[in-house]
Amino acid sequence: MDQIRTGMTRQEALEKLLQHGPEDLNELTRITGWPEHETQMVVLQLIAGGKVRCLRSSGRERYALRVEGATRRGTAGDQHGKR
Repeated sequence: MDQIRTGMTRQEALEKLLQHGPEDLNELTRITGWPEHETQMVVLQLIAGGKVRCLRSSGRERYALRVEGATRRGTAGDQHGKR
């Protein structure tokens, strides 16, 4: 269930997708073709693993890859909550 046709995991697929820039959940779901709950689960796994962060701006949540070696300046832009 965690493998897609290319042989990469869903987490790897989302990481690769986010290399192109931040996206919101709706766009990630549209691009991947996965059900929204599955897309959200993978995003949350990547956040928990420290690979992705949640960016909030103007009431909108987008997800972006964390830059390796970057230090945390605070949690304001990294918090993820329920809508």
